[in-house]
Amino acid sequence: MATYTLTSTGGSKSSGCAILMHTVYVSTLFQVGDLVYIVSDATNWGKLNRICIKKVYIWNESQSTYWIKANGIRYKDTFNGVWRESELTTYTNAVALVAQWQHNKDYTLSNLNPCPRHFRL
Repeated sequence: MATYTLTSTGGSKSSGCAILMHTVYVSTLFQVGDLVYIVSDATNWGKLNRICIKKVYIWNESQSTYWIKANGIRYKDTFNGVWRESELTTYTNAVALVAQWQHNKDYTLSNLNPCPRHFRL
């Protein structure tokens, strides 16, 4: 887990000089250099696709801490793909997702009715 600090500055119109500072602490699941796995590949295809985090982006358009947690954290990988935090997972979770996909596939295949080779009229 990595912690990043956002510091914004501003001013106010008054008869003196004032500097407003607001600091927001943001905790992310992954940090630069972490090897993470893509959730959609594990759940839809049963594959473990690994990427490496190159940069962490934190957007704060609305100046709201809740907005940052919900929408503002993005990860850029070494192939310049940008990912949301919910689209990535750790190795342990990815292996569990692939095992669940394999179980669902085996269950579906075992419940298929075999098609008869010859039809009798």
